[in-house]
Amino acid sequence: MRKEDTTALDRYDRGAYTTFDLSYSLLPQPARELLHLSGFFHHTDISLAMLERAAQNQFLDQLVYLARPDAHSVIEGRLIALLCPDGRWNELHIHGIIRALQSFSLVSTTFVSATVHLRFHTLVHTWSRDILSSNDTVNYRQMAMQVVASCTSRDNELLYQCLLPHIMRQLESEPMVKLHVNDKMGFGQVLIGLGNYLMAEMLFQGH
Repeated sequence: MRKEDTTALDRYDRGAYTTFDLSYSLLPQPARELLHLSGFFHHTDISLAMLERAAQNQFLDQLVYLARPDAHSVIEGRLIALLCPDGRWNELHIHGIIRALQSFSLVSTTFVSATVHLRFHTLVHTWSRDILSSNDTVNYRQMAMQVVASCTSRDNELLYQCLLPHIMRQLESEPMVKLHVNDKMGFGQVLIGLGNYLMAEMLFQGH
């Protein structure tokens, strides 16, 4: 993806990733962070309703079977700093971040079921992960999983359909045996709620 496009009609022969890198260098930090966080969700239908509910739940596990390690508080803190810088969910704040990404054509939005959904081109989605260090990759993956885990109580059943593609995406990128038990139980709760009992059983068994 970094190979120059020899068929370009202008004199700026840049590879796709190089073009994205130029846009990235001009993005404000919150836009960069939302871009990286989104890279660990499914690239379509990232619902603001999901992010809002996670923020309202303070990004805390809804099903607690085992205490998280102390270091996990850093993950929750980074989510709060990004999505709730004033201590609470502020839709104007998140829309300002989205507009910054839209100004460089890095994201598109749709309005479905009374909420905004973010959609990323698959190349942008992949690039947003490829430019991360190995340590940041782990952190943003955990942040994305924590967003989903904090939306998995039965009180949030109306969001389950929105959560499903992101759960499946995260299960594809992280072996089940490595998931924290609270993530397993939360993801399994959603799968059961949607009638996917076989996948839920595999998740509970850790296969």
